[in-house]
Amino acid sequence: MTQSTEPTAYRVDGDGVILYWYLPLNARPERYAVSDRLARFVVAYSMLPLRDVTPYSEEMQANGNDVRRYIAARKAAGVDTTELEAVLAPPRPALTPPQRRQRLRWSAVFVGTFVALIIVPVVLEMSVQPRYFATLPARIHARTPIFSDPLTQPDGKWPVTTTTYFKNGAYHLYQPHSTTYSVEDAHLPIAVMLPIGFGDVAVQVTLTGSYRDAGIVLRADMGATTFLKAGLDDGGYAQLNWCPSPDPAYRDSCQTLGFPFRSEPSQNGGAMARLPAHTLLLISRASTWVYYVDGTLVGSYRDTEGIISQQGRIGLYSKYPDSDVAFTNFAVYPVDATLPWGY
Repeated sequence: MTQSTEPTAYRVDGDGVILYWYLPLNARPERYAVSDRLARFVVAYSMLPLRDVTPYSEEMQANGNDVRRYIAARKAAGVDTTELEAVLAPPRPALTPPQRRQRLRWSAVFVGTFVALIIVPVVLEMSVQPRYFATLPARIHARTPIFSDPLTQPDGKWPVTTTTYFKNGAYHLYQPHSTTYSVEDAHLPIAVMLPIGFGDVAVQVTLTGSYRDAGIVLRADMGATTFLKAGLDDGGYAQLNWCPSPDPAYRDSCQTLGFPFRSEPSQNGGAMARLPAHTLLLISRASTWVYYVDGTLVGSYRDTEGIISQQGRIGLYSKYPDSDVAFTNFAVYPVDATLPWGY
């Protein structure tokens, strides 16, 4: 964003992109409210954070609008950039109008805002969002886990039964062959939950073995009848599903969020075929989820309707019979306001 004599600029975090749009000098507060709504819209639909770099916009323009290059130039000049870097990091504040005001045509504001609402979020989502999301795993792993378990031996945190047990340094979810297998049965997965609940977190686990659909459970209710699951199947597809309370008439109530994401070519699996190890990472923040397989971004989803629970228990699942999944290295990382994300 740029204003005539004192430019207002916002940096798209995680990338070298600077957004500028112009407000007339001394615009009335109502015009700033329109601009503020535009900024919120850009963040909501691109799922990318903005950072207020207004005090440095003119100097940054001289450095090609590259925040990193600007900071490097200041350091090279012997300037202490500690305060500068701190200013660039927090989320952008609300706009503050100047003291003097002048009238302007509402039509120009409306048309300009309408065009920006259409174009800017789309461009950011297509060109910038994947690069920004690609940086999140490293940021997550730099944090101290709030819960971690190598899953190598019983420690009292996970249930031990004939179908959920520790063996050979891993935690197994086992479903034997079923002679009465039905489609409905296939949608009643074995799910094990930690006895504690979480909201905004990143959950990671490594899995291997023989499975058709297995992975992470998030935001489950106490009975594990309503939950979000991020899984990987034997065809190499990574899916994010929301499973509300089962319909008594038909027990398959899980809804695929968006489209399946192909994480790799088919693994040529099938019943009881052993599959290679994969590491799943699901980052959740409010109504947004970003999903990775082996460190590679495979998809993201934003709940615009508010149907998914904002917190709940987390755990592991295996969906179909004829499967034996071995889980290791389970970890939960904090995702809070100190992680650059959103408005």
